[in-house]
Amino acid sequence: MRKGIFEKEEVDIFHSLLKHVDVFVNIGANQGMYCCLALNQKKSVIAIEANPINFKYLMNNIFINNWQNNSKLYPIAAGSSSGIVKMYGGSTGSSIVSGWAGTSSRYSQLVPSVKLDELILHQLDGKQSLILADIEGYEKEMLLGSKLILKLNPKPIWIVEIIRKEHQPSGVEINPDLLDSFEIFWNLGYSSYTNEKNSREIKREEVISISQTGNDSLNTSNFIFIDKKLDMKSLINE
Repeated sequence: MRKGIFEKEEVDIFHSLLKHVDVFVNIGANQGMYCCLALNQKKSVIAIEANPINFKYLMNNIFINNWQNNSKLYPIAAGSSSGIVKMYGGSTGSSIVSGWAGTSSRYSQLVPSVKLDELILHQLDGKQSLILADIEGYEKEMLLGSKLILKLNPKPIWIVEIIRKEHQPSGVEINPDLLDSFEIFWNLGYSSYTNEKNSREIKREEVISISQTGNDSLNTSNFIFIDKKLDMKSLINE
C-alpha cells in the first residue's frame, strides 16, 4: 500500500471516479486505505467498519493525518435491518456470513447493524456520491437496507465486491445471492461493469448463466454500477 502497488488497477479507476463526486462512502472500510486516498483529494468521507480491530487502525490513520474534521466514522455493520448480528472471523476477511472463507462459527462476536437508509441517506441527498462496498458476502443484505439511497438523484456510483465462487460456506458452490445482488441494481436503473482497465458491461443473461451452470465468465469480483444514462468510458478515462 505504501509503495502504491496494492490493487493498482482498482486504485487508478477509483481516482478517476473520485473526480466526479462530492462524497465518498466506504462500507467495510477495513483500515482505511481508500478513505485516506479520498481524504487526500479533499473529498468528504463516510467510513463504516464493524470489526473493532480494523476500526481502531482506521481511526488512527484518519487521526494522524489530521483528517478527522472531513470524515465521519461508524463502528457498525450495514444490513437489511437495524439490530445486532454475529460477525465471524477477525480483522481482514471477517464476515457476517457464517462459514465464510472457512472461518469457524465459534469464532464470532456481536456487532451492531443498521440500514444505510437510516444512517446516511440524509448525508447523501442532493450530492453525487461514490460508494465502495467490500463486505465479504453480505452485499445483498446491505443493498436491501439501501433502497432509498439507490434511488437518489443523482444516483450514487457504486463499486461493489460480489464474489461468485471463492470463500463460500461449505457446500455452497455459487454465491446464492449473485443474481439477486445484480438485479437490485438493474431494477433501479443502473448498468453494471467490470472494475478493470478494459471495463466491459455485464448483462443479465451472463449472470443468469453463471448462477445456473457455475461456469464463471466474469473473471473478477469487483464491479461498478452507474446510472444507465451515464457513459462508463467517459467516467474512467477522463
